[in-house]
Amino acid sequence: MKKWSKENVVNTLPVRKSDAHKGTYGTALIAAGSRFMPGAAVLSAIACMRSGVGKLEVGTEESVIPYVIQHLPETTFVPGFYERLDDLQFDHYSVLAAGPGREENDETEKVVQTFLSTDLPVVLDAGALRERNYQKREAPIILTPHPGEFIRISS
Repeated sequence: MKKWSKENVVNTLPVRKSDAHKGTYGTALIAAGSRFMPGAAVLSAIACMRSGVGKLEVGTEESVIPYVIQHLPETTFVPGFYERLDDLQFDHYSVLAAGPGREENDETEKVVQTFLSTDLPVVLDAGALRERNYQKREAPIILTPHPGEFIRISS
């Protein structure tokens, strides 16, 4: 097994252009967090920004917004995300993610199905993970289960 070194990581990261702006590096949408798990929205938003995305929008409950803003004031939010899901346009996003801090329920599943109906890469975590058959698509679907979630979705 080859050891992945700091040099390997640095060599895979794209060079940032000096004349670039935040729009140059894509826009992500994360559907995350809930009244009882606002920290999941914070952690996933921080991870997303550290990955190099230029802009981040979070679809969440209103009570979660102050937690995210406290750590990432540059984050923007989709007002009434869950209520307006059917009317949202996704063509300006580079990637979609769902599930951190969300329960496995009908509302979360609606987000997952909506995201999977796009041609964008989709990352699914936590409450968005469910035993299901994934349709073949061009854009990747990335699942990020911890061991307990893996058992739940694969048994």
